Amino acid sequence: MQEEEWSIKPETDENPELKQMLTESKEQYNNGQGMSTAELLPFTTKRLFTIIYHGANRS
Repeated sequence: MQEEEWSIKPETDENPELKQMLTESKEQYNNGQGMSTAELLPFTTKRLFTIIYHGANRS
């Protein structure tokens, strides 16, 4: 089975703001100002659980 290659290049070619945002994000990460997925995931998972839990328990 052959893997498909996936790219966001078509989207960034169509949307200069998206391209700029990704460029800035990459620069910030390279300068130590960003978070890796491993660093972000625990916060995101906890936050998402909180949103889902409290949203499901609203009366």
